[in-house]
Amino acid sequence: MILKVLSAVPGLLGLKPPQQRVAAEALYPEIAAASRQPVFYTAYAVPDTVEGRFDILSLHVIAVLERIRPHDPKGQFGQALFDVMVSNLDASLREMGVGDTRVGKRVRVLAEMFYGRAKAYRAALISEVEDELTQAVGRNVYGDEAAPQAPALADYFRRAAKPEEGDETALLAGEIRFPAAQEGSTS
Repeated sequence: MILKVLSAVPGLLGLKPPQQRVAAEALYPEIAAASRQPVFYTAYAVPDTVEGRFDILSLHVIAVLERIRPHDPKGQFGQALFDVMVSNLDASLREMGVGDTRVGKRVRVLAEMFYGRAKAYRAALISEVEDELTQAVGRNVYGDEAAPQAPALADYFRRAAKPEEGDETALLAGEIRFPAAQEGSTS
């Protein structure tokens, strides 16, 4: 509630939010919708738990950060997207009934988990070691580097993180296209 009130103050003062924040707020619902696709919890066998959903959301946000990285040298858009995600996580935890005194601690833990995943996935994407991304996805999403579903999910993530022509314009306009998630990915 306080966040909503405080976020309205710049508008009341006639100040416009930075373009990156506006773009991140427009883009985040698209990212969240992509992460809620049932295929991730069926064919890719991601646990349909709060943690599993956080992992898939993080994977999608990190993919977007990788795609915009060449066009965001100061990291302003990346920071704005992260801030929007954290704000939404805070609101979601409150909706789930997590008490006010525990929300901040839980959000801090989730933010640390996100940064750990972002660092591991980034390193794996630029690594020349073939299985490094699969192992990172297996470890973070499934709790097992050798999880049978990890190669397919790592392949999806690699395709989702690959920059496309026109990404900068589309992402800053709040638009994104993710690759198709493969229904038969774990067979």
